[in-house]
Amino acid sequence: SAIIESTTIHDLEKLIEPAQKLGFTIPVESATHIHFCAHPLQHPRVLKNLIFLLHTYRWVLRDILQTNERCIRLGSWPEELFDAVGQQDFAHLSWEQAKTRLIKLPLTKFCDFNIKNLIHEFSSKNTFELRILPGLMEAKPVMDAIHLFSHIFTYVQHHNVSYQDPIPSTHHEDFYRKIGYAPIKT
Repeated sequence: SAIIESTTIHDLEKLIEPAQKLGFTIPVESATHIHFCAHPLQHPRVLKNLIFLLHTYRWVLRDILQTNERCIRLGSWPEELFDAVGQQDFAHLSWEQAKTRLIKLPLTKFCDFNIKNLIHEFSSKNTFELRILPGLMEAKPVMDAIHLFSHIFTYVQHHNVSYQDPIPSTHHEDFYRKIGYAPIKT
């Protein structure tokens, strides 16, 4: 779809409805990807916080979002990324200096959270890509993920996050408490 500036559930339903009417089905290995505008994340301190938060809570987020285990084009970031953003001076670099360091890393889009577009600032796709949603033909789980990640992006802009090893997938409440998030109840 084209860029939707202020996404509503009705916008998503309009995108999904034609596929439903045509009888489309969801392949067993499918995933739904959401691209978010990268601009607010293109600051070394914010990006470092995002990388560390998503790394620590990777398994929790996969559980919350019900990632399709049959989707094989997912995974963690390379260790070199954690080393690069963990350098003592990284958070104080300019965005251009940070990009120069990060562009050299072996990043791929085939991971849980694609930051390659964000680092390379591709003019047609300067985005952060969320890749861990299962294949979906309904709007509500997509809206829930958009809401959650919008909250995550705000959190990492205002809070410093330290590197930690990933925690178990069952720690939903710990994650929600940390970021001050209350899931939308329906």
